[in-house]
Amino acid sequence: MRLWPKKTKVCLVTITSPNFVPGTLVMLYSFLKYNDWFKGDILIYAYDLSDKDRAYLQRFPSVKFIEPFPEVVERVEAILKVRPGLAYKKMVFYSLNLFNLKGYDKYFYIDSDVFFQDSIEELVDMDHTLMCCKDSVSYKGFAKDGDTFEMVQDIDRGGNLWFRTFNAGIFFLDKALVNRKVYQSLLDLLDPKLYEGLGRPTTDQFLLNHFFRNDYHILPGIYNYRVNLAEHIKTQEGFSFEDVKIFHFPGQKNPWMADQVLRMVLKNKVYWRAFQLWNKLYMEMLEEWSEG
Repeated sequence: MRLWPKKTKVCLVTITSPNFVPGTLVMLYSFLKYNDWFKGDILIYAYDLSDKDRAYLQRFPSVKFIEPFPEVVERVEAILKVRPGLAYKKMVFYSLNLFNLKGYDKYFYIDSDVFFQDSIEELVDMDHTLMCCKDSVSYKGFAKDGDTFEMVQDIDRGGNLWFRTFNAGIFFLDKALVNRKVYQSLLDLLDPKLYEGLGRPTTDQFLLNHFFRNDYHILPGIYNYRVNLAEHIKTQEGFSFEDVKIFHFPGQKNPWMADQVLRMVLKNKVYWRAFQLWNKLYMEMLEEWSEG
């Protein structure tokens, strides 16, 4: 195992709410299980959690609950006035805080509907300021309309088309992008007028794709493996289920929600395999807690 230089500071950042606490627990448990090199801070933006939920999360070492910057909250509230349907997802905007959250060299932003199956230590040594994986539209060879953020299948139609878009549920950030200039530019995009014209309920993913466009490094899908993209990842990148380092259950696929599990296992065999792995980790975690 590589010994870390003392000057290297890495943090893992996530966002959670009451409905996502089981997912956050398994995400953290699996991350620490497979990444024993990690000695950094776990920073959590906790939305409306009870004291009991906070206590569960604090079973893990170096967990710190942090608050979003007031200017982000203020601008998000302004967006919600024109897009009230985004209220249930407003905490996702808090990922933008990372770009003003100084004090670390590397930042791992990980959604709570994720679990790990391998170490990701190699990412820390990669010399890229922003790393992420393609979104479903990009894997399918389509584009996003830059004005509405809707998928465009007729990519020859012209207009403001965005190709090579990425999924913002998992991204890896270098401190070079954590500065006032980048942060202010992102704040400026938190504009109600910009969000008013969007055709789909999107939050930080639209904004980050808007700002960075092609200025980032694409990682293979094993670092953000979504079950609905298994065949695309296999065909385009050559990676199978067994190669995956990070599984992601975006949308209505949460493995701790019985109704969602039932619906998904009936139509997606890859989901069933991923659910079994997630459930095994969940049971391992509970067993450790019961013996502690």
